[in-house]
Amino acid sequence: MPEDKPPSLRLFVAVFPPPTLAAALADEVKKLKLAPRFVRWTLPEQIHLTLNFLGQIPAARVPECSSAIAGACSHSRPHTLEAAGLGAFPSAASPRVLWTGLRGDLEPLLQLKNNLDARLQSVGYIPETREFCPHLTLGRVTHLKPADRVKLQRFLEHSAARSFGSCPVERVALMRSLLSPSGATYVELEGFRLR
Repeated sequence: MPEDKPPSLRLFVAVFPPPTLAAALADEVKKLKLAPRFVRWTLPEQIHLTLNFLGQIPAARVPECSSAIAGACSHSRPHTLEAAGLGAFPSAASPRVLWTGLRGDLEPLLQLKNNLDARLQSVGYIPETREFCPHLTLGRVTHLKPADRVKLQRFLEHSAARSFGSCPVERVALMRSLLSPSGATYVELEGFRLR
């Protein structure tokens, strides 16, 4: 008996850094020695740059998503960024998300992002109004004791200018996010090379 397809899938479009860079970033944040109950660290294989969070998309519309992404990628060139510095959203004093920034040849990345935004509107995607801030999420803060908050602020200040390595942007992935009590699991549905 064929397995029923889910009525909708939670999707996002992302670029994944090389495994060596993801491992270096995971090793760096381990130096903080913050308890896992205070910060949910991103697994190295799940560290990524989110280009578009599509949310719940009907399963029948996934091919349309793929077509839109393929079109955007065909008009975007490969480029290389650098993962550098550590920071927090909304701020180091009130951290909720810990990240490393991406800098370097940002113009082609912004063009890719604009192409994706424009083409994905055909499947109901609404582009964000806030400015795109390229970063790799390393962890989400759930709770910090005052002493840990001070330790984290110092750590971020110390790592503000540090380079962690290059991040080639040559391929974009359409990902499915499966939520569970133990956290999200990511499954790649399709990959697209930049031309």
